[in-house]
Amino acid sequence: MKNNPDNKVQKESKKKPDITENLRLKNKELSRQLELVNEKLKVSEKFKSNFLSNMMNEIINPYTSIMSLSRNIVELDRKNWDKVASMAELIYSEASDLDFQLNNIFVAAEIEAGEAFVQISNIEINGLIQDAVDKIKFKAEKKNIVIDVEYKGSPVSQKKPLNLRTDYSKLRLTLTNFLNNAIKYSNPGGRIKVLAVVEDKKAIITVQDFGPGIEKEDLDTIFDRFRKLDSDVNSLNTGHGLGLSVAKALSDIVEGEITINTERNKGSSFTIIVPEAEPDDDTFLSEGDEIIF
Repeated sequence: MKNNPDNKVQKESKKKPDITENLRLKNKELSRQLELVNEKLKVSEKFKSNFLSNMMNEIINPYTSIMSLSRNIVELDRKNWDKVASMAELIYSEASDLDFQLNNIFVAAEIEAGEAFVQISNIEINGLIQDAVDKIKFKAEKKNIVIDVEYKGSPVSQKKPLNLRTDYSKLRLTLTNFLNNAIKYSNPGGRIKVLAVVEDKKAIITVQDFGPGIEKEDLDTIFDRFRKLDSDVNSLNTGHGLGLSVAKALSDIVEGEITINTERNKGSSFTIIVPEAEPDDDTFLSEGDEIIF
């Protein structure tokens, strides 16, 4: 039995509208997805623009202070050289702040480029914490904030050594950023508490402040390097930003975990839990060695 040509034409004509409708729906969905991508790109560019503005302020402010203070010393009458010591102290404070901000920026660039590698060494947690405190204490002194350090199971006066194998510089920068954040959100004349313990081959270090705390809805954004909790870019309070994002990235690199406890008007505590690393020949440094970013 021969096929009827007319029937074949009718079947083909019925298929064409179906194909056309499918294409129309696919194009509509594709257009919708492209619009969403464009919106996300716009938001991303806005965040990056804000990020760059914030970073410029973080660098320009201490740099300007250093230049101004240095010029004042140069122009200072010799009869008033007793003022040099206080000016030099201020220069050191501003230079330390600039060094801290640049350190974060350089590490963030390494992380973004995929060039941040683990360097494991035998470290003493006590000394590492004191090193982090020393690097940020100038900011605490400006606000008359006391930093109390406690090693669980051992009075501070005894300072029983707590040892662990991990990446010294990455953990130190993480703690320094926690401390910087705690100082920023602490009231003048307040205190910050640091608690450290090593157990079950894990270092558990908590930095606690007693400031305003963090809104629950903001907890998902505080580790985003392109966002800050303040909507005003030029706010005197720069908000959670690059420092915490760097801390989170460094924690991931050393296979650590960061937890946050916060309560409005009672403060926040940031805890990092770092497991002891099993170094290989490529990542292990001899005891006492340190990689400086």
